[in-house]
Amino acid sequence: MNESERTHHEHPGGSSQAVLGEELRGILNEQHAVVDNPQYGNARYVWRADRGATNKDGEPLNWREVFGNHKLNARSLGAITVRHIGEWEERTLNYLTCSIDELPQV
Repeated sequence: MNESERTHHEHPGGSSQAVLGEELRGILNEQHAVVDNPQYGNARYVWRADRGATNKDGEPLNWREVFGNHKLNARSLGAITVRHIGEWEERTLNYLTCSIDELPQV
């Protein structure tokens, strides 16, 4: 993955987001996202585009649409919560790098 396929932004108040793109056949077509705010709540939210979330017209959602509203909406669209306890960074990485067949059902 080259630098143009990754973005990371930190926001006032300590929240941050990271977006990871996947390139298939030379086309960037999927993005996974991690959204975290250590000062609010006790979890980060992780979303994988390959979960197949779609809008009401059946078009694939992107990370901005998933995280554009409330956290509970993101969870209903396939984002998972990773609580900031134990090996939470390792669990985040494992979720982002496992095969689609190994993903937990939501």
